[in-house]
Amino acid sequence: MEIKMTEYTFIHLPPRRTNRSEGDIRFGNLLWLAKFKRGKYNFTRQDIKERWGVDLLDLSGANKLFLASLPVWYAHLVPILDEAKHTHSLVDLIDGEINSGKDNEEELDKKIPYSENYLLSPVNNNTPLSFEVIDFIKKYRRNARILVGGAQASFEDTEFLERGADIIVRGEGEKTFEEIVKGFPLDKIRGITYQKNQEIIRNTPQELIQDLDKLPFYNLANQPSQYNPSFYIRFFAQRGCPMNCCFCSDVLWANKSVRRKSINRLKRELDSITSGSNFLEFHVSDNCLSSSKTFARQFAEVILDYNLDWTAETRVDMIDKETLEYLAKSGCVELEYGVESANEHVLRLTNKRQDKRKIIRAFELTKEAGINVHTNWMIGLPGETKESMLCNIEFACDMVRKGLIDTLNHVVMVPYPGTPLAKNPDKYGIRILTKDWEQYDEYGLPVFESDTMTRQETIELYEYANKRFAEVLGDTHNSILI
Repeated sequence: MEIKMTEYTFIHLPPRRTNRSEGDIRFGNLLWLAKFKRGKYNFTRQDIKERWGVDLLDLSGANKLFLASLPVWYAHLVPILDEAKHTHSLVDLIDGEINSGKDNEEELDKKIPYSENYLLSPVNNNTPLSFEVIDFIKKYRRNARILVGGAQASFEDTEFLERGADIIVRGEGEKTFEEIVKGFPLDKIRGITYQKNQEIIRNTPQELIQDLDKLPFYNLANQPSQYNPSFYIRFFAQRGCPMNCCFCSDVLWANKSVRRKSINRLKRELDSITSGSNFLEFHVSDNCLSSSKTFARQFAEVILDYNLDWTAETRVDMIDKETLEYLAKSGCVELEYGVESANEHVLRLTNKRQDKRKIIRAFELTKEAGINVHTNWMIGLPGETKESMLCNIEFACDMVRKGLIDTLNHVVMVPYPGTPLAKNPDKYGIRILTKDWEQYDEYGLPVFESDTMTRQETIELYEYANKRFAEVLGDTHNSILI
């Protein structure tokens, strides 16, 4: 029997959530219900259940909903294959837990077709699953080539080669992947790591793409049927971040260089999204939309024509009243602020470069503009103590009660590979306890201890935050379960 071969097969790996507590999962579901009560959509629990088949009061509900979104890296690379007239497919492994051992092999054999090339983009906590997939391909899909990209592989390229990957794409992948697809000799392709005669060869890094208009363009009208309707549309108007927070790996990709798409390119992408897909959340995933207030206002003028409710990420020290008014007029219903901590010593130590006064003022201005405020907090940052963390939690709850914060989320700090925190843990007073990547989960158990807080204190404070934030959200959004 002749086996039909696909030239390139993308494998979408689910995030592993092995360490999530019941309290964490319940809080996550409550959070999403609260977030959806804004803007013209104003989705209820029943709306979501009817449309996506997910009950957000179920323990796994929020995770299932969040996964129902097109992988961004797939959208970025598919146009390159289309232009080169290569066949491609997408294997989705998110439909349930993949077990270990023989059962896992049988499940993978059902899902993974024969292909000449397989592409993976693992994140920390699903890296062990990516190793299982690589082992399976090497054993049962012989002669296939395995390409691995993304942040995890970029910083741990040797480990992935040792596990059986053939080519590691480091950093921004579009230009490098195009050269691979075109068949350039490996020694001529910048930004890859590979083996030759048992020697690991790490080529010169690929240059950052300065003109984002040259990026391949993906038409969402052609997205796989399982992602339409989609929960989450992630949109990027720019790349890079001018900051240097010690816990963030994004700046290592961007080298503090912020590059932006042109107005014409933004319109083309928005045309595609609004005509070709059905979604619940439209989120501008730039590190900091308002790093240039001029560009933020230009973006607001463009998106205004599309009558979208949209959300975005920015910083409390990069916003002002006029910019907020522009964003509100254009349909922005929520801004997400990475506050992380309200302790100024901790903020200085982590190079966050903001203070409590700026934090409160940003909340006030955002609410005055009619935009919801969502905040993110970290448990266990360098310099944080049990006492300061309790103060952070109560400060956040007080902001909710005063109407200055609408929703909030919290994660355990993770020393991601490549970050200043992971490179120089002693400088920040932390000790990394394991390199078991499955444990590197923002919603799991901490993989570190610090000079100022024990691992057990971090665990207890995370669960305490679950309880307190759930209480304050429930009190504030008293119709949340309707």
